[in-house]
Amino acid sequence: MIARHKKPSDYLASLPEWLLYTAVGALVLDQGAKRLLGLTILTTANNDLRIPIGIAAVSLLSIIVPARLRQLESRLSQFTNKYLGVLEVLHPYEIIDLARMLEHSTRIRVLTLSGTKAVALSDDKVRALLTEPKRRAQITLLLANPYSDAIQTRYKCDEPATFEAGPEGIKRRLVWLHSVVSSLPEAARSRLDVRIYDNYPVVSIVQADNHIYSTSYGFKLRGGDCPKLHSDVNGEYGMFLSKHFDRVYAAATPLSEWMEKHGPAAEVSASA
Repeated sequence: MIARHKKPSDYLASLPEWLLYTAVGALVLDQGAKRLLGLTILTTANNDLRIPIGIAAVSLLSIIVPARLRQLESRLSQFTNKYLGVLEVLHPYEIIDLARMLEHSTRIRVLTLSGTKAVALSDDKVRALLTEPKRRAQITLLLANPYSDAIQTRYKCDEPATFEAGPEGIKRRLVWLHSVVSSLPEAARSRLDVRIYDNYPVVSIVQADNHIYSTSYGFKLRGGDCPKLHSDVNGEYGMFLSKHFDRVYAAATPLSEWMEKHGPAAEVSASA
């Protein structure tokens, strides 16, 4: 192992600790000499140095403790980044900019309940980029099946009353996406893969190349009400999310098959 040479700034940063050790050592030495030998080192008939030394020790402690806590926080953050790949925690109100991802990323994968908050599929710019025939990004979208028992349970029991889309909103979005995919040239159509999942939603995932964002669904909370984790897709947590996405994808139904069963044409046939 290569030894790390200390810089002058390192010694300067440790000065308060050495002064604290010196002050505490002097107080302990004085107390020990007084008990064992009956000698008083820090006190005379006119002066008592123990008081200013004690005040100095407390002052030094007030400087050292916050610095140590900041150092501990920094090391914990480094440990989390190194072993889990978690880069940052984002506030609920921070929006994932899918439009920018569509412009600059080569591979995008999205797993979401309705897509309203997580990736703003109702945003005009996002819609324009999705329908752009010359778009180069490979996009995979996994959206919920509004007819699934698990999704119905989420909306009936676990979603807040203020949800944006709801089952009907998801259905309209799926019908729109099908029209988008159908209208694209063959090359562009192969770069937009939309599938519908039936399982209970527990997390939304947005991956753009090596960056992956996740939001856990809280009870009676929308996805937009919950904090987001920004991770490296190659870290332990990023790989966990990627594997979760793969499992949901494998069990999901292609949008074209969902349309045959639940689209407008299927409804007309059922009512005839």
